[in-house]
Amino acid sequence: MAVQLRNRTDGQWEQVQPQAVIDANMRNFIIYGIEGLLMTLTNLPIVLSVLRYKALHDQKEFIIVAGLAFADGFNGFAFLVAAIGRINQLLNGDAFVLKSRWHCGTTVWNICWTFANNLAGLMLLVVSIDRLLAVSFPIQYFTFTKRYACILVGSAFAYICIPATVSFVLSYQYQDSEFPAYCLIGMGMHDGYYDGIPSSSQTPFYMMLNVNAMVNILIYMFRFKEMRNGLKALIMCRTKMPATTVRVHSIQISQRNCSLSTFFSSKRSSVVTGSENPRPPPGFPETDPEF
Repeated sequence: MAVQLRNRTDGQWEQVQPQAVIDANMRNFIIYGIEGLLMTLTNLPIVLSVLRYKALHDQKEFIIVAGLAFADGFNGFAFLVAAIGRINQLLNGDAFVLKSRWHCGTTVWNICWTFANNLAGLMLLVVSIDRLLAVSFPIQYFTFTKRYACILVGSAFAYICIPATVSFVLSYQYQDSEFPAYCLIGMGMHDGYYDGIPSSSQTPFYMMLNVNAMVNILIYMFRFKEMRNGLKALIMCRTKMPATTVRVHSIQISQRNCSLSTFFSSKRSSVVTGSENPRPPPGFPETDPEF
C-alpha cells in the first residue's frame, strides 16, 4: 500500500500517517526504552566494577565477563537512545519526515547499533571459545593469564570495526530522501544486510537476545562471590573491594597435623614389622634410628 506524501512548509517531504500508526509507534518506542534501561543498568555496573577493582581485572574470567557485559550494555544503551530520540521526534511531529539512507545510518542510535548488534553476538562466541579451551585443555588453560583474555576480547572488538565501516561506506551512496526520520537500523544500511528478512520477524529474536543479555549477567553475579563483592563495593563507593577470605593459617595447621599423624603412624608400623625407619615428611627433622 502506497503511503501518501505531503510537502511541508519547510520544504521537506513527509509521510501522512493515521493517529493509530503514531500511537503504535509510541508504544513500541516506550518498550524500547524500558528494555534499553534494564539492559544498561544490569550490565554497566559489571563493567565498572571489573575496571575499578584490581582483584577483578587481574582474573581472565572476569575480563571476558566484562567484555560480554559491555557488549550487552552498549546494545541496551542504543535501545535507550533510540527510544528517547524517536519519542522526541513523534512529539515534535518530525518522525515521518523523509530522510536519506546515509542520514539514517549516521543517527546516534544506529551508529551504536551497527557496532553493538554484531558485538553482542560475537561476545557470546568468545565466551563459548573460552569454555571450549577450558574443557579441552584444562592444564594449559590454568596457566593462561589476563593477557589471553584481553587478546580474545580485543580481537572481537577490533573485528566489529570491519563490517561497521563497510556498512557506513555502502550507505553513503544513498543520499536521496526515502525513509522516515525515526530511522530503523535497516533503513541506514545497504539492502544486502537485511535482504529477505522482514523487520516484523526480528522482534522475537531481539526479545530473546535482550532477555538473555540480562539473565547472563545475573547468573554470573550469583555464581561468583568476587563479582558480588565488587558490585557491593562499587555501590557503596569504596576504593577497595572486600577480599574473599580464605583461612590459610588454618589450612596450614591442618596440613601439618596430617603430616605428623602420617609420620608417626608410619613409625609405629615400622617398629611392629621390623622394617627400616621411613624418612619423615618434608619440613620435619630427621629422627634417631634408635628411637
